[in-house]
Amino acid sequence: MSFQNLAPCLSQVETALKKCLSALNAEHPVSVSALSETIGNCANALNQCLA
Repeated sequence: MSFQNLAPCLSQVETALKKCLSALNAEHPVSVSALSETIGNCANALNQCLA
């Protein structure tokens, strides 16, 4: 797989991880299900990169 094909997937992973960090750093409580969904999206993006 070339870097050009990998870059969009890694961008999705980066976005998902940034959402997790923002939620964890927020002053209000974050639901576990929302974080789980975001981490799941990150895992799915990584699977797409490696497929």
